[in-house]
Amino acid sequence: MKRCWILLSLLLASCRGGGGDSRELMTANLSALETAVDMESRRVDGDDVLAFDEAVVDLGEVPLGESRTIRVEAENVARKPVVVLEAYTSCDCTKVSFGKKPVRSGETIVFTVDFSADLAGTFFKKIAVRHSLSDKPVSFAIEGTVIKK
Repeated sequence: MKRCWILLSLLLASCRGGGGDSRELMTANLSALETAVDMESRRVDGDDVLAFDEAVVDLGEVPLGESRTIRVEAENVARKPVVVLEAYTSCDCTKVSFGKKPVRSGETIVFTVDFSADLAGTFFKKIAVRHSLSDKPVSFAIEGTVIKK
């Protein structure tokens, strides 16, 4: 019983941190994820758990100042359920959202990617995904050309 109180006390103490503590932790986690995945490389990384329907999605030409939203599906090809823990993009012009529920074997998870065309030129934006069945992140990417109107 005494052991339970000690564990509960430690848990509560760790949850009392201010907003700054959680922001620092989030920044450290994202930094570690970025270190594990070369976000500048044009290579995308897969594994035996999540199979993306498209590893690299070509958005074609996107007019400057406009945005595009796409959906990328990934199937859980492992024999166990998987939970996507976080997804990280290579710049602020790309945002990603995803379901937080466990994905059973054979089911899919949808990643919604929003790209804002802020600068003219070609682009290659990588999205790194960390999940519960591996320490090594996987990734997919979007590419295209931002054109002046």
